[in-house]
Amino acid sequence: MGRKFLIFGIWILLLAYFVSSYSECSTLDCVTTELNSGNNVKLISNISFTAYAYPKIDKSNIELDCDNYYIKGKRIYDSGFNFTGVSNVVVKNCNLLDGATFWFSDSNNNIIINNDVKGMFSAIHLINSDNNLIQDNIFRVQYYSYIDGKNNII
Repeated sequence: MGRKFLIFGIWILLLAYFVSSYSECSTLDCVTTELNSGNNVKLISNISFTAYAYPKIDKSNIELDCDNYYIKGKRIYDSGFNFTGVSNVVVKNCNLLDGATFWFSDSNNNIIINNDVKGMFSAIHLINSDNNLIQDNIFRVQYYSYIDGKNNII
């Protein structure tokens, strides 16, 4: 009886850890806080930047999965997430609109996959970033995103 209870207790703890490690956020502050804490984030509603803003994310080994919801910026003044000095970060299933931008600065070995980038100023930028995988993204922007660095796979 005691052994079954112990196994059940361990199973519950593992389940609680798994659920808590994959956060669902519906505000910019929540997303930024969770990513800066090194947690994986799945957005559950639209995120809108109301002003020029680039919250800095410098934690590696995290995942941002928008689950095909939108990240919106202001049309003229782009806003977005600034991933700086990160590695093994996954950004996927995000629809970037109206000046929403992902910056990857000095960041290596990341995966940017299945994102839809549209709008005049929406973009994905990689600056001084090497060995990243950029795959199955759709770019419908007037000003193209740019990628520098070495050995990036597009």
